[in-house]
Amino acid sequence: MSETKHTPVPWYITDDDPPQAPGCDAEGCAIVATVGRFTIYSKDSCAPCDKVDVKLIAAAPELLAACQKAIAWTDAIEEHEGDNPWRDMEAAIAKATGE
Repeated sequence: MSETKHTPVPWYITDDDPPQAPGCDAEGCAIVATVGRFTIYSKDSCAPCDKVDVKLIAAAPELLAACQKAIAWTDAIEEHEGDNPWRDMEAAIAKATGE
């Protein structure tokens, strides 16, 4: 898989308008997304990252579920029979990266 170029991490969440946080300069922070009254932002900007960021955000529920499944699977590996959570993670990553 190729390296994805999304807005640099870490990302932060605030309900301030406009986003204000330690480390943001006078011009503010780079807004990654707005969800309801919350703003996801980064202290670093990435102008061409919008499409990649949106794909990553859209895949977040599947990425979380796949990671939770992997943890549960590894906790009970002796008893595991059936589907492989690594394939779910690969599919979720592919969705997030557009591959």
